Amino acid sequence: MTWRAISARHYLLGEMAPRMVPALEFHARLLLHQAAPPADVCAGAGVNLAYPPTFDVAYDQYARRRNVSLPLTKQHITKNVRGIADPALLHVYVYESLTHGGSL
Repeated sequence: MTWRAISARHYLLGEMAPRMVPALEFHARLLLHQAAPPADVCAGAGVNLAYPPTFDVAYDQYARRRNVSLPLTKQHITKNVRGIADPALLHVYVYESLTHGGSL
């Protein structure tokens, strides 16, 4: 790993963890339709939740490797990411699940 990659990893997993973990859960809650997006998000233009992004890499790092509880993120990955009818259409999701999906 290069110095920059190591620095970024330490930054995201260390210093940024107090912000990343709630952000993952916030977005998972939206993607699970358990909460409506705040009205002021995207300057009031609304939020398009058509394609569920995958959080496999982040879940792997925080939940599996660091024992951080991410119940909504896990639920989102299980329901929305693994549940995609035709995953071949969304190669990034398949790749993240393939490389980091053993964490559920």
